[in-house]
Amino acid sequence: MRNSLYLFINLKVIYLYNQERGAVMEKCKECGNELREVGNLLVCDKCHKTEKEFRGIEDKDYYPLGEYFFLKKDYSKAVNYLLKGKEIKDADCLNLLGLCYLRGEGLNKDEKEAFKLFQEAAERGNVEANNNLGTCYQLGKGTERNVSKAKVCYETAAEKGSILGKVNLAQCYLFGNGVEADIKKALYNLGIFYLRGVVVKQDLNQAKRFLLKADEHHSPEALVTLGHIYLADEREDISLAINAYEEAFKKYHS
Repeated sequence: MRNSLYLFINLKVIYLYNQERGAVMEKCKECGNELREVGNLLVCDKCHKTEKEFRGIEDKDYYPLGEYFFLKKDYSKAVNYLLKGKEIKDADCLNLLGLCYLRGEGLNKDEKEAFKLFQEAAERGNVEANNNLGTCYQLGKGTERNVSKAKVCYETAAEKGSILGKVNLAQCYLFGNGVEADIKKALYNLGIFYLRGVVVKQDLNQAKRFLLKADEHHSPEALVTLGHIYLADEREDISLAINAYEEAFKKYHS
């Protein structure tokens, strides 16, 4: 059951479809349907053609096109563009192509090839590839299972801003995967997730609840964060913030 908690999804919370109509849009040259903005592409909802396919595709277009068709589940088209991106060593293409190999979408499933692509994508600067490497190490996909290396990959992803990396790192501390179980860090991270609305819906009451539980396990960081919350909330007595900061100071120096 724990394995199901480790996510393979590496799509940055990808495109929000813009339904608003502005100036007169271009028409699809194949079916005449009006093109619509999707991210930085103009696409036809009817035949799934993009204006890039009519005008000529440049190197910079391979990833947006590959990602668009991946989301449309037109995997053969997605892989076609991602493979072209692979030829020019585009880090985003390498990472998404790795997901295609890992899941067997648009080509034969090959976990070892997926792992290699994640490695190369990470080396070339794709943040989410670090998270995907962690998942491969965590589950033994394309490489030997190594929870310690998984934890390091999740840390790298988290430090660079990956939400999934932060979630998976928190789970490592919660379950003791690759690191001694650290309930304090797990509870603190859960509090931060609720505070910022990361993965879960933002909920200050839940944030306070988990931060207070983290404090029970001697977490001065949790107290400092609670102090910030109390200070920012005009409805709260400012003495709560002062007390939280004072207690945090004591625990830092105890």
